[in-house]
Amino acid sequence: MTPEIKTMILFQNLKPGIPDSSLVKDFREKCINKEEKEDKVEQQRGQLLNNFPPILVFRSKKQEKNFYEEEAERMCDFCCAGVADEGNKLSPQDNYKLSIGSGRLYEGSADSIRMQVQEDIRKEPFGSPKQERGLKGLKEFNNLVKQVEQQNLTSSSNQECKTSIPNPFEIIPRPEKD
Repeated sequence: MTPEIKTMILFQNLKPGIPDSSLVKDFREKCINKEEKEDKVEQQRGQLLNNFPPILVFRSKKQEKNFYEEEAERMCDFCCAGVADEGNKLSPQDNYKLSIGSGRLYEGSADSIRMQVQEDIRKEPFGSPKQERGLKGLKEFNNLVKQVEQQNLTSSSNQECKTSIPNPFEIIPRPEKD
C-alpha cells in the first residue's frame, strides 16, 4: 500500500460485501476522482474496491461522514468495519458503520451500535415492521461482528504459531564438535 493510502480512512464493506454492490458502485461514483486516472493513489483506491470484501478508502473524515450519511438516508442496507494498515496486513478495528434500511446511520463500537439499535427497537410498537427490521438488522450485525472477531483471532493465533515453532527447513545446522 502506498504511504498516502496508509494515512487515509479505510473501511471494509462486510454487507453486502461484494465488489459489484450498489454501495461500492456509489462509492466509486461519489468518492473516486475520475479526473486523476493516472494518479497511483486513485488507482489503488479503485483496486481495493475489487477486494473480497471490498475496502472503501476515504480521503478525509468529511468525505467518509457525507458518504455514509447519504447512503443511510437513501435507505441502503450496509455494514462496514474500520480497518487499519499494520505492516503488510489490514487488521479490523472496533469501529463500524451500520444502516439497516431505516434511514438512520449507526456508528461507533460494536457495543455502542448494539445499544443504539436495541433502543430503537424498544421505541417501536411490538410486532411492527420497523421493529422486525431492527431485530433482523441487529441479528445480522451481531453475526458480521462475530465473523470479524473470529477472523482476527484466527489470524493472530496463526501468527503466534508461526513465531513459536521454528521451520525445520530454515534451521541452520551447527558444526559438529570434534
